[in-house]
Amino acid sequence: MKIFLSISLYIFAVQICIAQELSPNEYEIKTNLKDFSLNGKIQKLVSTAKDANGHFTTLPFLENEYYNQFQLEFNQRGQLTKRTNYLDYNGKIGTYSFVDYTYNTSYLLTTHKTTIVNNGEDPLRVSSLKEYGYNNKGNISVLKEIVKGKSSASSYQTDFIYSHRLENITTKVDGTIFSKNQFCYNKKGQIIKIENISFDGKKGLTKYYIYDDKTPIYTEENINNRRNITFINIDTGTTKFQQFDQNQNLKLELVYNNQKNVIEAKAQSFIGGKSILKTYTFSYEFDNYKNWTTCKVVENEKPVYIITRNITYYNN
Repeated sequence: MKIFLSISLYIFAVQICIAQELSPNEYEIKTNLKDFSLNGKIQKLVSTAKDANGHFTTLPFLENEYYNQFQLEFNQRGQLTKRTNYLDYNGKIGTYSFVDYTYNTSYLLTTHKTTIVNNGEDPLRVSSLKEYGYNNKGNISVLKEIVKGKSSASSYQTDFIYSHRLENITTKVDGTIFSKNQFCYNKKGQIIKIENISFDGKKGLTKYYIYDDKTPIYTEENINNRRNITFINIDTGTTKFQQFDQNQNLKLELVYNNQKNVIEAKAQSFIGGKSILKTYTFSYEFDNYKNWTTCKVVENEKPVYIITRNITYYNN
């Protein structure tokens, strides 16, 4: 199950690089095994990324984009209960943060708490506490969040307004309206436009969606006449995800196979102020549950990254 995330996007970046489909729901987080494309009754997964020299690293794609290592823990229902994020501290892996997830008796996420550890270099701090409320149809109706920095704190409340479908999302910061997202639909009930309006009435980011039957395959982000485009091409055997910047240069391209694994990638990089594309290919090793345990990433026939996943299963 995926649910709406807080609108405070400057804290939680949208990880488009792991998307396998375009979703008009901008505020999704992963909460179960299916969301992570995992099979079997998994208790724990530890993912570690290293470069060709064996040093801990991060990647421009996959789940290790922001952390050298992360650990996922699931209950026996397959729900994510804890995520721990690790960074490289002078050549040694240390805990940077962990996130705890709790659910109600209807198996809906009720709290999402992020705690900063920073390898013990800073005092333990709950940096974000989210609390979710739902209507009688099981749709999220309110999200309250307290965000704490080292010396300040802010409170957010995001209200989800429905008629027979979601009409708008309004966010308040410290009790004052900050922004509103308004939704427009086509005759099929599909979202075709999301328009953000700030507290002063000015229009901000506008997003447009185009569908192939039931599948969104194109989205355009427009702010101050600067456009970013994302496109998905679904073909027999593969799915190609492409994201373009405001100059219509390709930023990221991912090609997935039928098992939802990335097999090819192109990622934008800058050298001497010029944009170039780096091309990568991927190969995998799998366990008996068809979950990959090793991913080798090659650039120009040279190994550049290796990601290993240590997976622990519940006893059947």
